[in-house]
Amino acid sequence: MNTKNVVNLYKYSNDPENDGFLQSSFGQDRIKGVIDTGRNVDAFLDAYSWRLLAPGNYTLPRRMYVGVIMDF
Repeated sequence: MNTKNVVNLYKYSNDPENDGFLQSSFGQDRIKGVIDTGRNVDAFLDAYSWRLLAPGNYTLPRRMYVGVIMDF
């Protein structure tokens, strides 16, 4: 019941959860820039991962509706 129904992928990585930017040369340069300025790299990576929470890449999970009709 906990299936993720993928409907869209990021074009660079072909993955619904990773856009591939951090693995690219541009992303590596950006991380190096964060390190050079003395900022916290883990905080940068956490903030970047928030951007990747794209609800448009998945559809709603399966749902089951249960109903009861009682007549007296």
